[in-house]
Amino acid sequence: MSKLIISSLMIVVGFCGCTGSIIPKSPPPQYYQLDYNYREVKVPTESFKDKILRIWEFNAKSPFDGTEMVVEVGRSGIAISRVHQWIDRPGALLSEWIRRDIDRDGMFGGAYETVEIGKEIDVELSGTVERWSLIKDGDTYFSIIEATLTVWQKKPKPYILFKKHYAIRSSPIPYRDPEAFAKAATEIAAKLSYEFRSELYKTLAKRHD
Repeated sequence: MSKLIISSLMIVVGFCGCTGSIIPKSPPPQYYQLDYNYREVKVPTESFKDKILRIWEFNAKSPFDGTEMVVEVGRSGIAISRVHQWIDRPGALLSEWIRRDIDRDGMFGGAYETVEIGKEIDVELSGTVERWSLIKDGDTYFSIIEATLTVWQKKPKPYILFKKHYAIRSSPIPYRDPEAFAKAATEIAAKLSYEFRSELYKTLAKRHD
């Protein structure tokens, strides 16, 4: 009886091992990043050179609040990829790249995500990503980013200095491909950053000069 039980257990273990090799494993995630060259925006005023800008990590509406790539097909069809993902959430990616661009422009004394205790924060920037997806349009695809950016000051009294909704789409993409999606998203993120910085600086210059 003991030999029979041992033989049965060996058969079960062997079967489980074979089953594990038969069932396909999910492929590991592949991650994508924004990667564009900095494009300078000329600073139209020196009034903010001594002021600190704090940039909060942007929020994002569902389903764009995760790292998974999102593809829209038709009016209600949405596909979320567990394999092809962004290296971080869209809101975090966009806010960090805009922060880098602003810091390089030199409009402010510094543009920081976190500010050391003791430093006075003069101006703040926040945003919400409403859309960050690849969209099927007939036989082609295009990438789109929609985001609302808000800049405000707390002193001498709370006041919104600038607020605008941006909706920017990429050039057509002939096929559905995560690399092409990442490249197209990079294209429009760079464009959004440039347009936003240009309009923000002009608005601030008009208010203070």
